Amino acid sequence: MRFKFFDPLFYANVWLLIGKREEFNEELDNSIYETDEAVTVQITIGDTVKFYVWIKNCSRYYNMVHETLHLAHRILNHAGIDITNDNIELVAYYQNFWIRKFWKKMSKYVK
Repeated sequence: MRFKFFDPLFYANVWLLIGKREEFNEELDNSIYETDEAVTVQITIGDTVKFYVWIKNCSRYYNMVHETLHLAHRILNHAGIDITNDNIELVAYYQNFWIRKFWKKMSKYVK
């Protein structure tokens, strides 16, 4: 499964990929290892930056939550925002933004 999102605040193109790693290895530049259950990858081609979150099994909610922190960090870092004690609340809210978006899609497929 592939779900595309766009965050207009930070102009971030984000893909949520769910399924077997073999389905996405080429797309993710072979960044998924056999032992991985979830990965966040940032790929830059020319001026285009894409953020991918791959999750092997959508019923493992905790993997998605873990990866949304990596996603938030990568997007904020790309936007030139360093994470500090002064803006940690921003990071928490931004991570929650992605958790809600992803879970809205993922929850439809949880058995």
